[in-house]
Amino acid sequence: MPDSSEPARTLVRAALERAGVRIVRDRAAAVSAGRMQLAAGDTVTADIVVWAAGAAAPPMLASTGLPVDGGGFLRTTAFLQSVGDPAIFAAGDCGSLDGATVPKAGVYAVRQGPVLLENLARALTGRPLTPYQPQPSFLKLLNAGDGTALGEWRGHACRGRWVRLLKDQIDRRFVARYRED
Repeated sequence: MPDSSEPARTLVRAALERAGVRIVRDRAAAVSAGRMQLAAGDTVTADIVVWAAGAAAPPMLASTGLPVDGGGFLRTTAFLQSVGDPAIFAAGDCGSLDGATVPKAGVYAVRQGPVLLENLARALTGRPLTPYQPQPSFLKLLNAGDGTALGEWRGHACRGRWVRLLKDQIDRRFVARYRED
């Protein structure tokens, strides 16, 4: 959670500890049933191993010859076009907006989708493209699995049942927009 505030990280660590989760910040050399061998040589036993690595660029982008950023993500303009070829568009976790720091979070990918769709249609008809303008921040909500959720908004963190109810309401409203009944 490098992009989260210290109060939010503290709440998440506490929730994980309450759930009996142990965080290991070492490189794994091997994982097998019930155990993980660390690069340092230690062995950790576990009922479940969750390997959390964050967003990664699709490996095929490196072989395209198109400009990528330091993480291997396709560099794009504000119109979500490749800076190397305006006929190629990218959004979400495969693109990286030049000149802006946009976290690899679903809320940004979801909001890029309609701009991408509009710009593809505009490009096909020769109309001017619409720029994507990322929002400056977003509400982070994490279900703690114990009837509560953790929330972070602009550096402020909170936890409670009301946060879980808010998360459920937002999630259900989002899913309903795409449900085909």
